[in-house]
Amino acid sequence: MVDGFWFSAMLGAGIGGMYGLSAYFMSRSALHKSNRAFMVLVLGGMSARLFLTLIVIAIILVVAPIDKTVFVTAFFALFLVGLVLEITILHHRQSGTAKRTD
Repeated sequence: MVDGFWFSAMLGAGIGGMYGLSAYFMSRSALHKSNRAFMVLVLGGMSARLFLTLIVIAIILVVAPIDKTVFVTAFFALFLVGLVLEITILHHRQSGTAKRTD
């Protein structure tokens, strides 16, 4: 059970971390775009990331022999860290601290 615990935790944290990293890089690349391109990258990227992540998690929960509670808890922990990071980056854009070209 210990091996299943750590495998589930690392798998969930890995998926949450990849979500957070992709959000970070997409937000950073969108900062220097026009307002229209910024909105397309942020909202479109978020929709694509959420959809892809939901599919991956659903497949893992159905197919893989993991501890589901540990997996989901680890995923959401890293997901929330990535979400806070993304909101912080986007807040800097709104407050005008990031350089942008309109």
